[in-house]
Amino acid sequence: MVAYKVTNGNVYVEGGKIAGKFSEITFPDFKYKMSDFKSLGMLSDIELPAGVEKLEVQIKFNSIFADEFKKLTDITKPCKLIFRGNKEGFTQAGRTTEENITIAVTGIGKNIPLGGFKANEMSEFTLIMSVWACSVTDSGKPVLSFDAFSNTLVVGGKDLTAGFRINA
Repeated sequence: MVAYKVTNGNVYVEGGKIAGKFSEITFPDFKYKMSDFKSLGMLSDIELPAGVEKLEVQIKFNSIFADEFKKLTDITKPCKLIFRGNKEGFTQAGRTTEENITIAVTGIGKNIPLGGFKANEMSEFTLIMSVWACSVTDSGKPVLSFDAFSNTLVVGGKDLTAGFRINA
C-alpha cells in the first residue's frame, strides 16, 4: 500500500510564480447541476444531470501585491492561474515516489480585496475568482478538463459532452 499526500506547492499567475505571497488557495468542488425528474408510474422522483454548477476560486493573500491584483481583478481580460503541487507517496520503506499534481483555472476576479487588520496579526486579503475553465492532472494523467465557453467536459479521458456539441 502507498499513502499519498500533497502538502505544498506553488501558484503561477499568467506564468509568473507568486510563491510567498498567498497563505491559502481554495479550488472549487466540481459539482454537476441536477434537476428533479418525476413521472407517472415511477415510485420515486430522481435527479438527472442538467449541466455544471458555476465555479469559484478563493485566494488568500498575505498582503496587497499590485502586479498580481492587476492581473486577477481586470474584469475585461481572463487570467490563468496554475497550482503545481508535489504528491509524495510513502510506504513502510519511507518516501518512495514524488509526482506532480496540477490544477489550472481561467476566469476573472470578482472583487478587489481591501483586507482586514488586527494588532500584531497577519493581515488577509481574500480574492474571489469566477472560473470559466479548469483542468486537473495527476502525475501527467488528465483527470478533468472543463471549458464553459466551448461546452467541453472531459473526465478521466472520456468526453462527456461530445454528443451535446454535435446535437445542439
